[in-house]
Amino acid sequence: MNAIDSLQVGIDYFMRDSSYSSRKHAIMTVFHAIELFLKEQLYRVNPLLIYRDIDKPVKDDSITVGAKEAMNRLDNLGLGLFKQSREVIEKMQGRRNRIEHHRYDHKEEDEQTLSESLAFILFFVDEVLNGVVSENGK
Repeated sequence: MNAIDSLQVGIDYFMRDSSYSSRKHAIMTVFHAIELFLKEQLYRVNPLLIYRDIDKPVKDDSITVGAKEAMNRLDNLGLGLFKQSREVIEKMQGRRNRIEHHRYDHKEEDEQTLSESLAFILFFVDEVLNGVVSENGK
C-alpha cells in the first residue's frame, strides 16, 4: 500500500504541470514507489530479503535495502530485471539522488525519465507482481 500511495502522489505531481516543484516531487515519489515495488518482490520470496542485514533481529527501525541492492538480490535469485528496466531505474535513481543530496536541476528530459519510469512500474506490477500487491508487503 505504501508503494501504491507513493505512485499515486507521484502521478498527481506529474500530471499537475511541468513546473520545477511538480517535477521535483514527481521524481522523488515515483522513485520511492519503484524502490518499494522491488522490495515487494523480494518480500514475496522471503520477507527477510528486504533487510540490509538479515543477521540482525528485525525491528521497526531495521534498515532495508535500496533499489540497487534489491536489483542485485533479484539477480542473485534468478529474478533479475531486463537490462532496459535496470537502466530506467538507474537513471531515475540518479535524478532522485541529485535532488536529495544536492539540488534539483529542472531538465527537459525529466518528463521522458518519468514517463519511462511509470511504464516500468505498470509492467512490473502487472507482469511480475501479477497486478496484486500484498497488504503486509514492505
